[in-house]
Amino acid sequence: MSDFKLEKMPDGRWIVTHLKSGTSIKFKEHDFNGTQEVDYVKGIDPYAMPHIMREIGDWMAKNHYDICF
Repeated sequence: MSDFKLEKMPDGRWIVTHLKSGTSIKFKEHDFNGTQEVDYVKGIDPYAMPHIMREIGDWMAKNHYDICF
């Protein structure tokens, strides 16, 4: 089972969720870096966020490059 979930939203954007933390990123197709909106769960250690964000970005680039860029 993957630690991530990727879904297309009704408005055409995508949402990728880091299932362990509940953190998610909404973005427009082909503009992952330029249109990110991050939703995170309260109570997550703020020092863990860079690690979580890197994991999401790495997984997206490895598995869904065509949607990101």
